[in-house]
Amino acid sequence: MGGPAESARGRRAARPSPRTHHETDHEDRGGVVRRALADYLSESQRPIVVLVFLLPAIAFYEIRLAMLALGGEPLLVNKAQHGVLRFLEAIGLGQAGVLGMALPGLVLVVLLLIWQGLAGGPWRTRPPVLLGMFAESVLMALPLLAISRFAAAPPLAAVGPWSDLGISGALAISLGAGLYEELVFRLLLLAVLHTVLVDMLRIGEAIGAITSIVIAAIAFTLYHPIAADDGSVEVFRVAFYLVAGVWLGILMLKRGFGIAVGAHATYDIATLLVA
Repeated sequence: MGGPAESARGRRAARPSPRTHHETDHEDRGGVVRRALADYLSESQRPIVVLVFLLPAIAFYEIRLAMLALGGEPLLVNKAQHGVLRFLEAIGLGQAGVLGMALPGLVLVVLLLIWQGLAGGPWRTRPPVLLGMFAESVLMALPLLAISRFAAAPPLAAVGPWSDLGISGALAISLGAGLYEELVFRLLLLAVLHTVLVDMLRIGEAIGAITSIVIAAIAFTLYHPIAADDGSVEVFRVAFYLVAGVWLGILMLKRGFGIAVGAHATYDIATLLVA
């Protein structure tokens, strides 16, 4: 039977050794990285941050469109933007000329400003967050680029003939497709479906999210040309558009509107420039 001295030695042996300075620094750095990542994931979804991130794309697209209109050149407006223009005309807000063409961009800006006002929070952002969103957009476009190699898929920009656009025209159309197709199919259609199913009908979050993503992806697929020259349906093209719609829907719900637009535009820029 051990005496008091042996018991004391046992207690001392069981006591954990103090952490070294190196281990403490490593844990502190890990905590800083985790907090910075959490801050980025949250801040990059705030509407005002999304607006600041997208403003250069909106400005470039609208200015390039205005230059074409003023120069008398044919306009290559994507179908989603054209749909927004027709809707504005139907409710009496349509305008003729260059100002009318810029209305969808103004609608997008106003929607994000209203969203920011309703959501609350600071009306500012930080350059590192914007740089992170740019890098993340490129990263999130890679799965689409990889899949498109197997499906021989065209750009997601539904604008008709685009082979003679030139670099600036291809860039403008790619940005316009990312902006306005995501506005119609993700920011409006998917978000409305998700609100109705989850918030109003009280369907579970998982089922509501999956249903919203799939319905929006089907609409996104049907919006694009899926028929071959002989009138038959190209199965691989349908599959690609459907997968792309699902992927962009996941990005919208998990990473926000800005990353969905960025990934969409990055894919179109890459495929148009290569073509």
